[in-house]
Amino acid sequence: MHEIAQYMHESPNMYIKCLGGGRYSAGSGQDFPPHNHPTWELVYYRSGRVRAPIGETVYETEPGMLLVTPPQTTHSEIALTAYSNYYVTVEAPMNIGWPSAVYDDPSLGLQSLFSSLTRELNSSRHDSASLLSAYTQILDITLQRAGAFIAASPAEKLVSRAELIMEERFSSPIKLSAISRELNCSSSGLRAHFRSLRGINPREYLQAMRVRHALGLIRSSDLTFETIAGLCGYDSASHLSRQIKRATDQSPGSLRKARIEYK
Repeated sequence: MHEIAQYMHESPNMYIKCLGGGRYSAGSGQDFPPHNHPTWELVYYRSGRVRAPIGETVYETEPGMLLVTPPQTTHSEIALTAYSNYYVTVEAPMNIGWPSAVYDDPSLGLQSLFSSLTRELNSSRHDSASLLSAYTQILDITLQRAGAFIAASPAEKLVSRAELIMEERFSSPIKLSAISRELNCSSSGLRAHFRSLRGINPREYLQAMRVRHALGLIRSSDLTFETIAGLCGYDSASHLSRQIKRATDQSPGSLRKARIEYK
């Protein structure tokens, strides 16, 4: 079931416009293929579980989770179970300051807000434009507050420090327990904070980082795959190949061949 509206409504702030939205539902195995939009897309997951790659980050959703996708960013949905969501497309500045992922709670009221937004977007009532302007402004303020809270929270600072450590040492073996000791926290606590703030666990974050660096070297250098594996924290070229294949559905050889042919 897919409902969409294409009406344009402008918020009182005059710099953010709600362009469309609706409800979407799909069964297990009914994946939404990779795509992108020229505008922001905000998706609130009402039920079920989805693996959602957005750019280079992969989230695993749960009910009550909001994912924010910037313009021109490739994203998709892999249905782990049957699921449903609300979605809206929004025109807004690139530096608007919204967080990438938000977990709903009573103080935010995101489910009610998205229900109201999508209802008015699909309504023909004469007062819908006024309500949409108000709801769009509330959406912006709510996300701005959530982003400021996340950025200022001790958990965000802890996760950011862990990310910096991984970025500095991704080419070497890294154990979560060692990072946790260095940050003076428990491994379980660090995993929980990653899950809450990034939608993935630390191991998945590190894997995505290594794949990103490996892809850059495959596409921009003539280094052997064995050398690239060593530079990116993999113990062999075959290990590198498995991870690249899992992330891109292509082998390192085919990716390099495509680069050479393009040149």
